[in-house]
Amino acid sequence: MNLTISQKIKTICYQVPRFTPHIGFSFEVPPYRVRLAQDKFDVIRCSALRYHVFWESIPNFSLAKLDLDFFDYQYDHLIIEHLPSSEIVGTYRLRKITPKTSFYSQTEFKIPIGLISHLGAVELGRACIMPQFRKGAVLGLLWRGIAHYLTMTQSHYLLGCSSIFTTHPKDVALVYSYFKLKKHLSSEWQFDPKPKYYLTHFDMWEIFFKNGLTQEQMERAEQLIPSLLKSYLKLGAQIISRPAHDKKFRCVDFLTIANVNDLFKTQAQRFFSRPTSDHNTPSLNPA
Repeated sequence: MNLTISQKIKTICYQVPRFTPHIGFSFEVPPYRVRLAQDKFDVIRCSALRYHVFWESIPNFSLAKLDLDFFDYQYDHLIIEHLPSSEIVGTYRLRKITPKTSFYSQTEFKIPIGLISHLGAVELGRACIMPQFRKGAVLGLLWRGIAHYLTMTQSHYLLGCSSIFTTHPKDVALVYSYFKLKKHLSSEWQFDPKPKYYLTHFDMWEIFFKNGLTQEQMERAEQLIPSLLKSYLKLGAQIISRPAHDKKFRCVDFLTIANVNDLFKTQAQRFFSRPTSDHNTPSLNPA
């Protein structure tokens, strides 16, 4: 007997760990509802959307047709639900980092334990919007949801891995050099990837571009940077790592961080109720 998608998800739910949300909220902006996942059924639906959007074209990526890992049951999941169809059309994985929290970025980068937790940062990841909804209000609603989450958790920073979808060391070095020239690199932190995430020959090409880039190379670098990462940089985010080669997802990741106060100096201010006062915001430098 053939099972519907909903029945398949319910069947899978019996086989996965328990999920407990850390906080909750829900509000409507018709025709959408913005909320956090409340049970593992919601988590599976988010992972099914991510698989459908990103990995369905890759043979044998997941026999269960889910983009699912250990962190999905430890994190909250922001959901944009299309009310007329009851479909999830956008999602973001997020969680406030505490001294007792293991977080995804640590799997790729050499980040000393406790160095990030003092900041009051929320780690973001696995951003996903159904293609037919990317030109509408869904991206703005995701930002409104993130703003609610930051307010409720009293967080000061946004942290996460931002991907570029090339693994050629010349192209990656070109993008990294572009970040340097555009002053997108943090002057305080530059975390190295863990050995299994080293990108072979990257150092050689970084030296190749050490004297700057031509206008043509600058334009090529801009073409290689996805729109999501461009939007982070426009909102004041900084790159705080060297590149990490994620072989599973066939991309290269850069660790990025944004101070919530800086968001109020940009177009993102309309999503936030009010900025955190500067004297309450921890420094990137723990010393």
